[in-house]
Amino acid sequence: MEKNILQTIFFNEYQNWKKLLQNHSRGVRPVVKKEVRNLSIVVIFVRVTGYLSVKDVMKLN
Repeated sequence: MEKNILQTIFFNEYQNWKKLLQNHSRGVRPVVKKEVRNLSIVVIFVRVTGYLSVKDVMKLN
């Protein structure tokens, strides 16, 4: 199993998050959409740079 289970659930090759939004967009709360968007930014940042600092996470909010 991968270390980051949230990355596996939302951003794997099956595009689970996008499929969920297509089917149930009205039922997903806006705060959940915002948090997943922030998580996706963090995942991309870590993939590009290889690390993540606390200051980087604080800039997202």
